[in-house]
Amino acid sequence: MNKIFNLKNRIAPVLFFVLFFTSLFGVNIASVQGNTNAPSGVSKLENPLGGTTEQGSGDKINPLIKKVIDTALGVLGSVTLLVFVAGGLMWLTSGGNEQKVDNGTKTMLYATIGIFVIFSAYAVLSTLIKVLTNG
Repeated sequence: MNKIFNLKNRIAPVLFFVLFFTSLFGVNIASVQGNTNAPSGVSKLENPLGGTTEQGSGDKINPLIKKVIDTALGVLGSVTLLVFVAGGLMWLTSGGNEQKVDNGTKTMLYATIGIFVIFSAYAVLSTLIKVLTNG
């Protein structure tokens, strides 16, 4: 019985990683039929950041900065949420061990502080951008 349990402990992580990486980097086969008639004329590309594309508008960098900040803070918020969940799992699986309970509690506390820092940074940066761009 011990050999079977030990074998399951070895196979499960390997199977998980194989399935995980196959879903990420697996081969996606797509049947595509090419268009033999190339379009004629001028193609117009849309501005992915929105706003005006006129020269001298002076407002071109504001959407870029806002998108970068929003993306960075979104990623940081997601990572902080994962850290909070990891702390909760540490706390739940501590089995009464005081050191593990303390580690889980501290991890959740630091993640909560991190969320407040991220929200504060967003508030400060959005206010700063509004003041600097007069908008």
